[in-house]
Amino acid sequence: MLHREPDERGIVDWRQFSGLDQHGEYGTGIPDDESLALARETREYENAFLTQEIRFLECLQDYFTRRRLRHVQKVYDDRMKGFFGGTAITVRVCHDGHFEEHRVQNR
Repeated sequence: MLHREPDERGIVDWRQFSGLDQHGEYGTGIPDDESLALARETREYENAFLTQEIRFLECLQDYFTRRRLRHVQKVYDDRMKGFFGGTAITVRVCHDGHFEEHRVQNR
């Protein structure tokens, strides 16, 4: 885990306070190049995650709008109850801007 904190001289920088096989270690400094690499990797991941989430929500809005659908919690609850009871259900997976249907069953 990373966070920014001052060192003993008051210089604020990225610090590692736990890591792989280092549980309980606090205030371990991280070299600048490693900090930059971690920041870039984190930023790339967050951008990809948010982009996918936006695409999913746009796809979902389009799907519901075109079919004049609305969310009804009871329908969802009934389907989930059936699924956990062993009934096969259809799920839709967003892929490439559209939903693909799949039948799944809890065994």
